[in-house]
Amino acid sequence: MNQTNIRFSTNILKRLGEELNPDLTQGLIELVKNAYDADARQCTIEFYNISTRPLENQSSLFPSKITIKDDGVGMTNESIINNWLLLGESKKTVEQKTELGRIPVGDKGLGRLAALRLGTKATLKTISQNNPLVQYCLVIDWTAYDNAHSVEEVLLEITEENFVESQVAGTEIIIENITRHVTSQEIQKFARALVLLANPFTEDELGFKPILKIPEFREIEQLVEQRYFREAEFHLVATARQGDISIEIQDWKGNVLYTATPQEIHSKSLTYTIPDTVFELWVFDFESGTFSTRSAVKEGVKTWLKAFSGVHLYYNQLRVLPYGDKQEKWLDSSLKRLTGSKKSPNLIGRLLVTDTTRMLQQTTDRHGFIENTAFVEFKQFAADVFEWMAKRWEQEQNKKAQIEKERLEQEAGESKRSLNEAINAISDDTQRKQVEKASQERERSYQAQEDKLRKALQLYRTLSTTGITATVFAHESQSNPLKNISLAITTIEERCNKLLEKQVYVKKLEKPVQRIKQSTSSLKVLSGVALSLVDHEKRRNTKLEIHTVINETIQLFSSFVQGRETQIDTQFTENRVYFLGSRAALESIIVNLLNNSLVAFEKKQLKQRMIVIRTEIISYPKAESGKGIEIQVLDNGTGIEGIRVDDIWLAGETTTQNGTGLGLTIVRDTVHDMGGYVQAVAKTEELGGAKLMIILPILEVNYES
Repeated sequence: MNQTNIRFSTNILKRLGEELNPDLTQGLIELVKNAYDADARQCTIEFYNISTRPLENQSSLFPSKITIKDDGVGMTNESIINNWLLLGESKKTVEQKTELGRIPVGDKGLGRLAALRLGTKATLKTISQNNPLVQYCLVIDWTAYDNAHSVEEVLLEITEENFVESQVAGTEIIIENITRHVTSQEIQKFARALVLLANPFTEDELGFKPILKIPEFREIEQLVEQRYFREAEFHLVATARQGDISIEIQDWKGNVLYTATPQEIHSKSLTYTIPDTVFELWVFDFESGTFSTRSAVKEGVKTWLKAFSGVHLYYNQLRVLPYGDKQEKWLDSSLKRLTGSKKSPNLIGRLLVTDTTRMLQQTTDRHGFIENTAFVEFKQFAADVFEWMAKRWEQEQNKKAQIEKERLEQEAGESKRSLNEAINAISDDTQRKQVEKASQERERSYQAQEDKLRKALQLYRTLSTTGITATVFAHESQSNPLKNISLAITTIEERCNKLLEKQVYVKKLEKPVQRIKQSTSSLKVLSGVALSLVDHEKRRNTKLEIHTVINETIQLFSSFVQGRETQIDTQFTENRVYFLGSRAALESIIVNLLNNSLVAFEKKQLKQRMIVIRTEIISYPKAESGKGIEIQVLDNGTGIEGIRVDDIWLAGETTTQNGTGLGLTIVRDTVHDMGGYVQAVAKTEELGGAKLMIILPILEVNYES
């Protein structure tokens, strides 16, 4: 009988290291966490000759390297062999705390492997507190693995160096000849992660201080130490311990403003099956009048928030990546309830999790948690708390708005009384009457302006309600009814094909079945358009290429247009044209203009329905670039009939039965907000229908077609 065993190719090291965890920050953070588990009070990381140049361009006189040195308990020869070199298993348990009372956070060693493979050689030097007269040294030459067939073929040697006097315990890891491209952005990201690792927002509870020896780190470290928490408008404190929930909101002075019962947080369940958690959130209101009366400098707080905003997750005292990073959106929908559409961050938070039973489990690459039941409930707890706080925040903002409204009304009344007193004090009758007349005319003018603004406000409240209704309909129809209709009609089609002769099915049922399919497809498109237009990210102002946005909008609308046997022909200028605005705004313009043409087709019998979208670069002095783009939308419908051309842009004006008359008003106002203007031609000789023109200022034109 031949006996053998499973062997691993050396390529497995690459897959477990670089490919599983290619992020510089994540790998090095795992080495720092090992120092924490070793009860180190200090861990120093140094970069030597790290540049954006890859290995082949480095000087042999000044090789690149990274060192990680700590003052922890160190390792013995046995622990190097049985723990440090054993990948995929950890002897650390959360039940057994360290001598300093820390809960171990290190795991399978795969993150460590990724960091060690950043260079061609890794050296471990360690002195154990149990034997401070001996230093153990292990060198891993990764090129040896590149030349070997299996991992087992490469033998590693642990050497000893004896000392006459006791040495300070600790471990040093040296990674030499860095093989990958390291950018300054990556180093800054690592510096931020290192500063935030040990929860710097409180006093030093852990006795653990990681230090990165680069100037950028000290700048970030000094910034985080400023701690502007007392300048927050609201401070939320929510706890979940063994199923019990408590929550309160304090003002910036520490006074309790609101408290909540568990039922108010989560009506469906009174408990969350999650580890003990403390959720703290600080919300800043830079528009608040009270902010300026406090000690902090507003710009200082904004700079601080720009560096550290987000909701950071601390698991057994150490931060877990990527939660709280700018690109991570794990609580994004909840955050929007508090931040609204503001670009600048105005909150910072932390979730402190104590988990001694490993209810939450980190992923293999140590980048976040596995989406198990506990983590889903954990996120739900955070989202529910956010939802409750958002309501309280809105309540507070409404209260402030009402106070401000009353203040303005009072000031207006006092101003009017003072004016009347001054007029009455004029002794000359002729002068007094002239001033009274001028005052009355001014009052009428203001009143007319106020009435106009009130009507505009009412219009946009109506539009808002319409938009909310459409969005709810779109969401609900996509999630259940449309799916059910699609499944049902597919089942009917399949059963008909099985039970009926093909000729009978084609003659009696094929056309109505296909019409249902086509109608369902059109409804899906409309639902998709509605949901797409309310996407938060699309409402951000940014530099956009006009033709790309138009084409993508047409594509989004294509199934609906095809269902109405309509052809869209694009005739774009052969240049890439850029403008500053939001994608949602331009999409809204194009969708409303397309819909306007589709409505016009319903009044006219046509063999072929045609829409042409044309663009042309024009001179536009109001634009900084001196150029604008004219977007023309033509069709072969009925044209503009039964209404003055200029009146089509007015709210409520429509010639269509059951029409809202709001679509072109939205177009006009959106275009005006973007610095452009609108025009219309009732009928054109080219196609016979209307031509609507949108003129927008542009940033630049790329004249390469």
